[in-house]
This record gives sequence, C-alpha cells and structure tokens, in this order.
Amino acid sequence: MRAGKGSAAPASDGTGRNASAFQGVALGRELPGLLRAGVIAYPDAMSASGAEPGSPSAGPWPGKAYQGSEITVFFDAQRCRHSGECLRGLPEVFNGRQRPWIAPGAASAALVAEVIGRCPSGALHYQAPGIPGEQPDVPATIGAVEGGPFLLRGDLRIQAADGWVADTRAALCRCTRSVRQPFCDAACAAPEPPGPPDRPEEQRP
Repeated sequence: MRAGKGSAAPASDGTGRNASAFQGVALGRELPGLLRAGVIAYPDAMSASGAEPGSPSAGPWPGKAYQGSEITVFFDAQRCRHSGECLRGLPEVFNGRQRPWIAPGAASAALVAEVIGRCPSGALHYQAPGIPGEQPDVPATIGAVEGGPFLLRGDLRIQAADGWVADTRAALCRCTRSVRQPFCDAACAAPEPPGPPDRPEEQRP
C-alpha cells in the first residue's frame, strides 16, 4: 500500500532485496582486516589516527542539494546503491520518474528526515533548522548483504582516499573491486573479470 502524505511506508530490510537475502554473513575473517587497515575506526581511536572527530549529523554533505522551505535534502549519487528505501517510504517526495526527482516540500520535514535515515548507503542526508540532526545508532552495527556490501550504522569514522568521513550510515565494499574504496560502487553486481588462462600441461617427450 502506498504511503499517504501524512505517513511514511514501513522500512524493509534496507537492502532492496528479499529479506532472505540479508543474512548474518560471517564477518570474523573480513571485519578485522578493515579495522587493521584503518578503513573504519572507533571515535576514541581518532586522536591516535590524527583524524578530526567532527559530528556525523552536522555535514556539510556532498552531492546535489534539493532545497525546500523546511528541509534541504542532499543526494550523493556515487554512494547510492538503489535500495529503494526512499522511493518506497515517501514516493510523493522521492520519485525517479519526475524531475527533479526529490521534492522536499511534498511532505513534512519530519517525515522526510525519518525516511532519509533509512537509506542504508548514506547517499541521502538532510539539514533542517527545526529538526535535530540524525543521531547515530548505539551501539554501532554492521551487517553484510549476500553478494553485496557491508552495511554499517552508528557513529562512524571512515578513511577514504581524500580523508576521514564522519557519517551515521555507509555501504562499504566487500568484493575489493570498487574504484571508490572503501565505499561500494556496485562492482559486486557485475560479473567478475576472467582470470588468467590456465597454463597447458607440459608435454612430455
């Protein structure tokens, strides 16, 4: 059932796939490597890394700004993994068939902010004078989409190529093929490139 203007549709599992596709994939062999490499860090470790703690909910946020009278929505297309949470949650605000595809004034600022918080990749953020900034999940959580990225929520500090990123939500690469490390760029959805050809067995005389 479509959500009315005064309500937001319920959240799904946040992956854009069937709920059965979101499994508690074993992270023990992958997550420690991310921590050791400094891709993600706990806030109390930032002083040792030289990173600025900052506030995940403060911004400024990258991407295109869609300004309404009560709320401004920021969309970073490079981080979007097309889970569809925004489209399902408030189709009158987020509509890929119209231009511009985000209409911040088509629902209350509080509802827009609530649906933005469902975006698992961190592609959507907001700033609104009358609404508190997004608060990180406590404790922080990490899950893995089968055949897809890590999904992180919490008070995150992520080391990207151009410095540390403070955020509350992120989709990080698991397949190691993303060109936007450590963020997922959907390379995991493409067929793996072929490996080197097998060497023919040596011919015996």
